[in-house]
Amino acid sequence: MEFVATIANRDPIKDILLGIAEIAKDNYDPLNGNGFLCLNYDDYVNLLSNSKVINNPTFKTADVVSNGRVGQICGLGIIVSNVITASQAYIVIAKEALTWKEAMPLTTEVITDPMIKKTIRCAEMGTTQIPNINAICKITNTRA
Repeated sequence: MEFVATIANRDPIKDILLGIAEIAKDNYDPLNGNGFLCLNYDDYVNLLSNSKVINNPTFKTADVVSNGRVGQICGLGIIVSNVITASQAYIVIAKEALTWKEAMPLTTEVITDPMIKKTIRCAEMGTTQIPNINAICKITNTRA
């Protein structure tokens, strides 16, 4: 599903609510605590600086930032990440919309520099898959 926000009617609260409604049409409940709004840092700034968001009683900042979660709006947790393409936002239902397929398991290496330091390097490689397209909604043209 995709919802396009045009400049003439840019209202982030309404766009988020329309995205929630699109997912709900397929009998998924993004407001059950597993729904998230995912966006990049530039769009996060645009979202939070919008007067309709600042004055909205459903917006809450996070008490503790963890795993990129920085607040809540319209009943959705907010996740900010650099992997989200600019001018796009996604409403997703956790553990329904995406799954992680591991290509290389988590591998660690300790590099010892005697009497100076130890460096720990770790890496994991994989890809995300969308097994349930109805549990995700893409909002485009989010730039102000």
